[in-house]
Amino acid sequence: MVDWDKVIEDIGPRLFKYFCVRFSSEQSDDLTQETLIRLVRKVEDKQFNPDKGTLKMLSFGIAHYVALEAKQLDTHDSIEDWSDSLVCEYDLEQLVISQDMIRRVYQHIKKLTNIEQQVLALVVNDELTLVEIAKILSIPEGTIKSHLFRAKQKLIILIQKEKLL
Repeated sequence: MVDWDKVIEDIGPRLFKYFCVRFSSEQSDDLTQETLIRLVRKVEDKQFNPDKGTLKMLSFGIAHYVALEAKQLDTHDSIEDWSDSLVCEYDLEQLVISQDMIRRVYQHIKKLTNIEQQVLALVVNDELTLVEIAKILSIPEGTIKSHLFRAKQKLIILIQKEKLL
């Protein structure tokens, strides 16, 4: 028997952080709820096998597809929405980075490929291991490492170029 209160308390905020990297706080709230609803349905329909992974892994697997669906439907993805999403996780007093820096970093992240953005979001939020991310995305762990490495390298180059201008 699954203790849903504990699952929601543990996984809910992590899912919300995952979505906040790519969506506004309002969208992130909706996508988190959608993910949790799908998770409950999968467990109730006996589609969850603990031998194949944890509920956390399953929830992030579902979140991956919910995010892909939302991105396809999302025709407005503004920088303001994204910078507002940072506030959903951190108190303004704790936010050290200026809005200008947030906008610039976001613009650089948007230049990465979709898969690089996804892997970076999962790793930066420290929600899942590379092995777990590989299982969720159905990509070999080495490929996940390559995407992460390339994403970091691209961001470093883009930020360094910006400093030279």
